[in-house]
Amino acid sequence: MIFKLFRFTSSSEEEINKKPNTQTIEIKKETDLIDGCEFESVITIENDPMELILHQKPKHMICKKSFIHKSNLLVHTRIHNREKLFKCKICEVSFTSSSSLNRHKLIHTEGRLHKCEVCKKSFIQKSNLLVHTRVHTGEKPYTCEVCEVLFSTSGSLNRHKLIHTEEKPYKCEICEKSFRHKSTLSEHTRIHTGEKPYKCDVCGISFYSMSNLLQHKFIHTGEKPFKCDVCKLSFNQLSNLKRHKFIHIEEKPYKCEVCKKSFRRKSNLLVHSGIHTR
Repeated sequence: MIFKLFRFTSSSEEEINKKPNTQTIEIKKETDLIDGCEFESVITIENDPMELILHQKPKHMICKKSFIHKSNLLVHTRIHNREKLFKCKICEVSFTSSSSLNRHKLIHTEGRLHKCEVCKKSFIQKSNLLVHTRVHTGEKPYTCEVCEVLFSTSGSLNRHKLIHTEEKPYKCEICEKSFRHKSTLSEHTRIHTGEKPYKCDVCGISFYSMSNLLQHKFIHTGEKPFKCDVCKLSFNQLSNLKRHKFIHIEEKPYKCEVCKKSFRRKSNLLVHSGIHTR
């Protein structure tokens, strides 16, 4: 943007000095009194469309997120439109961008490229391997500035920070339920659409999320990776471990709104509430 000060210039002189393809916008008029004579100065700005393109980032009208390139904005709009143009030819899962599809395709490759030297676990992306190595080193470089809890990844820290603000910025457009994390909202919307893209290759049962599928697979393998840190009892489902922990702390988080009796499990509360409806 180029600022110019015009004083006593005729319209013809302004046209000569003006750059082609620009629009002159008047910002401010000032009047000065010098030696008894009145002078008027006009401050204008020349609005060059090409300069604006260079200095303005394309912005999405709904979420106001900005992008350097217009092509990135077009890809981003597919999130709001739920438009998934790129489909995997193997499992038919769809994605909003070609880069997401290309990352997904690596799942179907037989050999995973990056292997942990400690436990020999393999990863598709090198960045995932680097994050994984912190499990062995115990490195947690990301600190919460509120409660000083440490995290191994920046993503984990950002998700944790929402606990302090109680902010739930991601709202379901169908039922208006809000969520702290975008990934949780994506999983939730599949309840409305009925989409279950993750299928167990053993029994054929499908799931809304990859995490549910992975936990389900422990039933087939017999693996119980969720261990109670008090009594060391192990479980194949995280939800079972959470229910179990109430035994040690004697917490009863589910309270009857009628008689105020509390229960450890939601299922027990539902059975109890039937007493009041009879």
